[in-house]
Amino acid sequence: MVGAFVAYGFTVLTMKRSILTEKISRRGFHLSREYAVDPLEILFVRDVMRTNVRTVTSKGTVGDLADFVHRHENISQRLFPVLDSNAHLIGVITHKHILDSLKSAPNGKHRRPDE
Repeated sequence: MVGAFVAYGFTVLTMKRSILTEKISRRGFHLSREYAVDPLEILFVRDVMRTNVRTVTSKGTVGDLADFVHRHENISQRLFPVLDSNAHLIGVITHKHILDSLKSAPNGKHRRPDE
């Protein structure tokens, strides 16, 4: 055990990379940092993507969307895609943008999301 400890200490003090990274480097792969598994390489998009996205039509008002958001406060969606009459994406609106628009709207008049 003392021999393993001394060998490990020697490699840590004298080598600029770990033994695993040094072996990979000697095989011709250039590494700029220590070898580590990227957590995003082991996840699939289908495992982390949201499938029940709430969308907004360009015909509705920000007030309509605010009413929807207030009725469904338990949803965690903060970005709402804005779709035209043909269901094509024309933009997005954020939860904060909705609230800011409501605060700045004079006399309760609401603008459409695409304005």
